[in-house]
Amino acid sequence: MNEQSKSAGDAGETCWTLIHSAANGSASAINQFAVRYEPVLRKSLRYRWTGPRRMRMIDDAIQEIFIECIRPGGVLAKAQSECPGGFRAFLYGVTRNVMLRFESRPDWHSISDQDPAADESSLGDVFDREFARAVMKEASLLQLRMADLQGPAALRRVELLRARFHDNLSIREIAKRWSVEPAWLHHEYARAREEFREALLKIIGTQQPLATDAENEVTCRQLLELL
Repeated sequence: MNEQSKSAGDAGETCWTLIHSAANGSASAINQFAVRYEPVLRKSLRYRWTGPRRMRMIDDAIQEIFIECIRPGGVLAKAQSECPGGFRAFLYGVTRNVMLRFESRPDWHSISDQDPAADESSLGDVFDREFARAVMKEASLLQLRMADLQGPAALRRVELLRARFHDNLSIREIAKRWSVEPAWLHHEYARAREEFREALLKIIGTQQPLATDAENEVTCRQLLELL
């Protein structure tokens, strides 16, 4: 198994099992949780806190969000994996509460070098978009992990998706580079997209385990539309 596939194995741990492991003191889980969701939190807070002096508080706020998520007796103890909105709603709720806690400090408004704060609905839109990106990354890693078990043809389809979306190459350009027929590659491309969709639905299912298949399909479409 290659190094990229090894890292893809991390996608086998769901967001809920990951955060519970982190709450139980697993250093590996804490690190994975931070790597997976720190970009979501950072970009959301940077949108809200635009002034340079307040932006310097972002690291402290992110640290507090992580602590609030995993500390014994904290919000995780009260949260259930079946909660409405799934893991996204859980993480956004913690982020929002910590953000408002910072903004309620007595010295907060004395820091006057920032633009007007973004409204909360816009903040939610930014969070949702960044969370969608994180979920897509998880789905890509899961697809790679599954492809590694299936063999070279499946791995080649993962490479095809990367060439199409990351490198922005057309199917005809990829076919020329790979010395294959475009018609055959179109078929493989459709198959690769379906495999990614299956991986994405698996990730979504772990985040909202009580949702129906139809509800997960709706979430899948919503996440794709955000991007």
